[in-house]
Amino acid sequence: MLNPEQLVKMDYTNERPVFDANRLHDPAGFHGYAKLLLDRLLRQKSPGWAYEREYRLFFDLRGCDIAGGHYFRRIPDNFLTRVILGYKCPLEELYVLKALEANGLKETKVVRAKPYPCSRKLILE
Repeated sequence: MLNPEQLVKMDYTNERPVFDANRLHDPAGFHGYAKLLLDRLLRQKSPGWAYEREYRLFFDLRGCDIAGGHYFRRIPDNFLTRVILGYKCPLEELYVLKALEANGLKETKVVRAKPYPCSRKLILE
């Protein structure tokens, strides 16, 4: 069972971490520098993605199912609330909705992003 407390809220920032290879030789080593930098990189995105309001969940791959070289983990029925299809996504909303329902995600909504006139913003319905 997935624990909602394990969700990691993404940070949307223009600040960019800088990798300093010289710090890898410091007595704190991997855990004192590189691990913290990697953790920060996995938890941040550019502000242009803030409309996603994304959360992530990290798993040990040894606990996942493997198929076709990919790793999978079952999502509980009430965990995924909405799927947003990009405005250029070739999939139809009904197709995605039926695929979700076939996998026990009957309450998940499917919406398509639409470009906002005269802007690079997206409209989510």
